[in-house]
Amino acid sequence: NLNGTTLGFRWSQITGLNSEFNVNVNYDYSDRKELKFSEKRDTFDLDFQHKMMPIDNHELVWGAGYRLSYNDFISGGFISIEDPEEKMEIWNFFIQDEIDFPEVDVTVTLGTKIEGNSYADTELQPSLRARWVPSEQLTWWWAISRATRTPSRIETSSVTNVDIIPPFALDAGIPFPTLVQLQGQESYKTEKVDTYESGLRWMPTSELALDVSFFYNDYTQLRSYAIGTPSVQFIDDHPLMIVPLLLENNVVGKTKGAELLLTWQASFNAKFRFSYSLLDEKLKDTQPNAYNDSLLSLVEDRSPNNQASLWGSFDLSSEVELDVRLFYVDERPFQFVNTEPVRSNLNADFRLAWYPSNTVELSLVGRNLLYSSRQEFVIETWPAASQIERSVFAKIKLDW
Repeated sequence: NLNGTTLGFRWSQITGLNSEFNVNVNYDYSDRKELKFSEKRDTFDLDFQHKMMPIDNHELVWGAGYRLSYNDFISGGFISIEDPEEKMEIWNFFIQDEIDFPEVDVTVTLGTKIEGNSYADTELQPSLRARWVPSEQLTWWWAISRATRTPSRIETSSVTNVDIIPPFALDAGIPFPTLVQLQGQESYKTEKVDTYESGLRWMPTSELALDVSFFYNDYTQLRSYAIGTPSVQFIDDHPLMIVPLLLENNVVGKTKGAELLLTWQASFNAKFRFSYSLLDEKLKDTQPNAYNDSLLSLVEDRSPNNQASLWGSFDLSSEVELDVRLFYVDERPFQFVNTEPVRSNLNADFRLAWYPSNTVELSLVGRNLLYSSRQEFVIETWPAASQIERSVFAKIKLDW
């Protein structure tokens, strides 16, 4: 059960011929209740951005942001946190300069962001991008960047009851049940990735466009699971072996892959889009243990190696639209204890929309139509099957 409210305010001001600034203020309240835990959160966001052209061929953007979040966590039967109330702050400052070299049809973008938060040290996230447009039909681009991920409260201070293993199943010398607990650590660090990308966009005709991109990612300080020291506890006078899985940052890894997008405007009333993505992921725990392969599978198998989709959009009349999408997702094996693999999945969506006026949209939408329900993912901190059901719903959209 999820309830909430969102309020937003945006102010833009043109301060000169080549100068404009924007201020965004947002407030979000959420009240989430579920079996695992309950949570109330108040979040305030403030963002400022100034865009200007100080000299010819330079477009400069700079700004800053601040987030303040208050969280009241109510422990449930599966996840608990010792201190239920939390105040979290995140701040950032960024600057970016886009430089044009019209003589050689090249644009270079240099930028960086400095970000700090309540959990980890201040991080520097630089980026470098270049674009070459030798003709109206062809664009080449390259990019190098660094990104970080702020730790969550689950990773720094929670205890999650993951699984109960029957007596003798984990070890022949343990004659009573074993509870596997995922335990967050205050020392949990920011995860980092250095990304290298390249791609092209080719438009041989006005009706046909091809986008191809390649990427290579180098990850450090990724989430790892270390086996802690087991202990015996008594619950209602019954012995229970507690095996802690400690959240640490010992995993490093590399991913590489490619993405393809083919867009075809077949006629004035029909448009098709085909996409395909390939991913190869190799991770390594720098602190190996007997359960490495099983625990790494929780991370490696989140993302499928192959994905493809075919989408068609049709204007049946000036007031009626039809969108149909067929998509395929590759199998993910998941080697964790008591976890079934996520099978490959071929499924379909559709949307039928009617526009009785310029301000009103009435639509009928269907999701995951080929199966009544289907497993699509396994959550790392809760390795159990998750079924996504077929859904059909109506939607009304009003613009003013």
